[in-house]
Parts: sequence; C-alpha cells; structure tokens
Amino acid sequence: MSDYDLINHPEHTCMLKQPVLFPFGHGLSYTQFEYSSLDCGPAAIGKDGEVQMQFTVQNTGNVKGSEVAQVYVHDVHASIKVPINQLKRFQRVALAPARKRP
Repeated sequence: MSDYDLINHPEHTCMLKQPVLFPFGHGLSYTQFEYSSLDCGPAAIGKDGEVQMQFTVQNTGNVKGSEVAQVYVHDVHASIKVPINQLKRFQRVALAPARKRP
C-alpha cells in the first residue's frame, strides 16, 4: 500500500495553480461542442446544500459526436487544503450535428 499524500504533493496536477497541457477530463473529438444556458443560482441550492444545475450542450460541428459534460467544484472556504478542482458529476451525451440537449 502506498503512503502517497495527494494534498501534500503540490506537483500533482489537481493541486497546480498553473495551466497544464492536457488537464484531467480533456478529450479529443472529430467535432465541436458548445455549452450554454447555465442555470445555477442561489435558488438552485436545496436545504441539504445540494446544488441543482442545468445547461445545454450543442454539437456545433459537422459530424456526430459524443461529449462528456463534467462539473467541477472547489471549496473556497475549506478549513483544510483541498484540490483546485474536484470532479462531482459527469454525463456522456451523444449528439448529431446541430443537435442540442439540456
């Protein structure tokens, strides 16, 4: 078993404050996708602290493609050191050209 400590090894990409060439979640595609209509505000926060969000993903390219929509968070008020970005949710979306999906 490894004793590797992610928080105290700042060279790990999730702890860097500078851009990396290929960040976690980076993917290559033969088409392009556009995100719009983000709906996430104070009214979207439930009593349990869970946030409801919605956005639209559109295939703006010329061929059918698949995109993995990802939601990352960061606790700016954490009492301990936490990663810059933490993946919380993701969903794969397959879209034909010019199609969109909320």
